[in-house]
Amino acid sequence: MTKRDSTQDALDRLRALGSSDPTDAGLTVLRKFLQHRSNHVVARACDLVSEWRVEELIPEVERAFD
Repeated sequence: MTKRDSTQDALDRLRALGSSDPTDAGLTVLRKFLQHRSNHVVARACDLVSEWRVEELIPEVERAFD
């Protein structure tokens, strides 16, 4: 049995999320992924924050890069 790649799972989830309109549930997912251990996941989450123009998450984006 192979181990699942949590980074790839997160990127897949963000890709799916990006193909939909912003929702409260989607913002909750973005908050979670802005704290992910993988810089690739954090970067994709930041891209979605920008694409969706979610100003309320800007402080969390800034903390992600501290």
